[in-house]
Amino acid sequence: MSQTPPENPNQETTSKTLNPNQESSKPVQDNADPDKDLEEEEEGECPFCAYMKGGECRETFINWEKCVEEAGDEDIVEKCTQVTMALTKCMEANQDYYAPILQAEKMVEQQALNQLEQEKAENAKEEETS
Repeated sequence: MSQTPPENPNQETTSKTLNPNQESSKPVQDNADPDKDLEEEEEGECPFCAYMKGGECRETFINWEKCVEEAGDEDIVEKCTQVTMALTKCMEANQDYYAPILQAEKMVEQQALNQLEQEKAENAKEEETS
């Protein structure tokens, strides 16, 4: 008895060879609803990561994620400077989508600066009283 070969006999093998961690071997271009497949692929992923991958900076974010994971105990800021800069540049170029993240980042930065100024003022007062 002979079996009928699949339309693309290399599809499953190629998919597993290229990306063994991929859950689905179905190519994205064959899907009628790529957003649905994106959601399925990212099930269990943090909402921030899923959001970042939903925009134009998907690949840049994935590169940043890989760098952070590979850094391990190393200094992430030093090791991942280039990919972080690329991600920031991409997000700024696509502000329509990434505006909420960019705004939140600016707020956190401002809060950190305010806290630093407050600590400096407190330290100056302590030095005056000593």
